[in-house]
Amino acid sequence: MKRWVRHLPLPLAVLGMVLFGVAQYLKWPTWIGLSAFVLAAVMLVVGLLMELEAFALLQRRGARFGFSVAVAALFVLAIVVSANVIASRHARRWDLTELQMFSLSDQTRKVLGQLKEPVRIIGFFTADNRVNERRFDDLMEEYRAVSPHIRVEKYDPTLYPTLAQQFQITAAQMVVVARKDRFEKTQDVTEAGITSALIRLLYPEKPVVCYLTGHGELPLSAFQQAGAVSGFRRVAERENYEFKEIPFFDESREKECRVVLIVGPKYEPPTKETDALSLFLQKGGRVWVNIEADAHPRWIEWLQGLGVRVYQDVVVDPVQAMVGSDPSVAQMNTRPGSPLSVQRSTPGFIAYGQTVQALSDVAGSREAEVALTTTQYSWADRNRNLNFDEGTDEKGPLTVGALVRFTKPSEKPTGTAGGKEAKKEETGLKVEGRLAVVGDADWLTDNLIGVAGNAVIALNMLAWLSQREVLISEKKPGALRIQLDRLLRQNALFRSLTVILMPGLMVALGVVTWVRRRKL
Repeated sequence: MKRWVRHLPLPLAVLGMVLFGVAQYLKWPTWIGLSAFVLAAVMLVVGLLMELEAFALLQRRGARFGFSVAVAALFVLAIVVSANVIASRHARRWDLTELQMFSLSDQTRKVLGQLKEPVRIIGFFTADNRVNERRFDDLMEEYRAVSPHIRVEKYDPTLYPTLAQQFQITAAQMVVVARKDRFEKTQDVTEAGITSALIRLLYPEKPVVCYLTGHGELPLSAFQQAGAVSGFRRVAERENYEFKEIPFFDESREKECRVVLIVGPKYEPPTKETDALSLFLQKGGRVWVNIEADAHPRWIEWLQGLGVRVYQDVVVDPVQAMVGSDPSVAQMNTRPGSPLSVQRSTPGFIAYGQTVQALSDVAGSREAEVALTTTQYSWADRNRNLNFDEGTDEKGPLTVGALVRFTKPSEKPTGTAGGKEAKKEETGLKVEGRLAVVGDADWLTDNLIGVAGNAVIALNMLAWLSQREVLISEKKPGALRIQLDRLLRQNALFRSLTVILMPGLMVALGVVTWVRRRKL
């Protein structure tokens, strides 16, 4: 027998194991992976038999070592097969990254936890969209692990045109989330895109955010313009909010506005307008104010009348400032225990921010709490010289964001006198208005909304104001997400280690050692 024929089975066995691993990773047809596995096993056995040649040859040193290598290879193969069988039947995932980059976000888990009935998630992919299809498969494994109510389906729209027409599929890749007779769709095959569609399906109401524009506020509609708030608008619309620009606020706007958003007002507001905003809060309305140092003093006076004091200072943080910026771009965090706090809170940043203080009243109709604070290395620069002046400046942590609840008993009329309301009685229910105040407006602009946790904090604050607390979480907004392919997912890494790298390394070491000893 020729020498090269005798050495052929071992490389074929290695090739079979490599093909088996590639077939598992790329999800080729089952028969390909099975054939590769059989090839590897057969070649190992053939190699063993050819190495033995006869039982007597075991007395030779080289054959004895070859027999040991073959037996070791069989043991490795048995371990690999057992590990993959156990992993496939008892799948577990561990995300060891600090930011949990390969795990579902808290928001997705919260939304999935609200499911009480089956929801279909249908992926439509053409034959040339295998990468996105694999990403979809990986995501669906994680979704189904969280909720048993998820039903996953996949179709090629070119092979199922009737179904594609039913769900109004207009692209080569699209994901549909359906429940009963309603459905939402998205072309974004990511966790953020699919979860956003699920939110729109479960919470079809669109809270209207009225954006005030008549006092020199920062622009809402300008796309990626310095000082614009368009980026925040886009990520909020993914969570089913609707924005409407209004030049002023009065009583006629109360019914259409779920939240009134004020970002960086400069000019003096009419007394009639601030009175309308105060009355709106007393009636259960919600107002969100992001104030700058150049705001007209009338805004400061109005907020002080609502129990919130805005100081004329600058927050400075020379230690935890944003990388590449000056100390006035200070770090802020959600205070633990506040309505905005989440399990894994990512800090945000404010630029030339001011400290605020909110006070509760004795009667209990106004309840205030701290929402956003700076680090212990910061200070409130009262003299605005970027230096800490003992006796004048205040050391951190500092309050830069506060939440206020205004409560009063709900009333209903009990009778009429001469066609007019006679008197009212309390119903026992409480009407709760909500106010959020942040001592900075720049943190919502396109320059900073994508930095660290600014978008997360802003979305959570908007969810608290609109009383959609289920959406308060540490999330990965779609427009600001880090694009990561699933090539590094733990499942694929485990398969690569157990199916290809480990046995390949063992076989390679065995071959090298065997060749070296043959030369002795």
